[in-house]
Amino acid sequence: MTQLPTATALYDIPGPQTRKRHLLYGIVSTVVILALVGWIIYLLFDTDQFTAEKWRPFQYKGIQELLLRGLGNTLKAFAYAAVLSLALGAVLAVGRLSVHRAVRWISTLLVEFFRAMPVLVMIFFIFVALKVQALPALVAGLTLYNGSVLAEVFRTGINSVDRGQREAAYALGMRKTQVTTFVLAPQAVRAMLPTIISQLVVALKDTSLGYLITYEEFLHAGS
Repeated sequence: MTQLPTATALYDIPGPQTRKRHLLYGIVSTVVILALVGWIIYLLFDTDQFTAEKWRPFQYKGIQELLLRGLGNTLKAFAYAAVLSLALGAVLAVGRLSVHRAVRWISTLLVEFFRAMPVLVMIFFIFVALKVQALPALVAGLTLYNGSVLAEVFRTGINSVDRGQREAAYALGMRKTQVTTFVLAPQAVRAMLPTIISQLVVALKDTSLGYLITYEEFLHAGS
């Protein structure tokens, strides 16, 4: 039996016209991006943003240390929130996919509640009402919100895998946990990855909310 090349088995090899069209798209996109970058640089020069006077404060050691400390605090909060959000999202997604109705309902309630709550309100409530330190309060708020969003991403990604894959795995005698872990999840990762990355970027941006609870993150230090 002749085995098809991997590239042919996965997708149709583009023809000459398709390759020309892709090349044209690439050239046009590159020109547009370069034009946009050039326009931004022009505006910066036109408004005197590169004058020595405006950059002189960054020569002081105190300001450099302040900005580096703020950057470190931002990255630390993001790292904690990212790891915990992924873990919480996985747990809630498993709960939403559970065959047990009570577990599924509780997981759905938690996901919908924390998705609907403004992340700033959660951070402020944890900091003030529960009297938690600034960093744990910020991380907890980001984790609850982003974890609930990622739970829906994981659930949708798992459900997007072709139903035949699940049925074939069950036909081989695999348990539900094995099917999800070894069959469905690896195939769903490719579909989920862009959304996961974009949600983690949201978590990184939301670390700036720490200034409301006196957490010295990068933007707060820069101001």
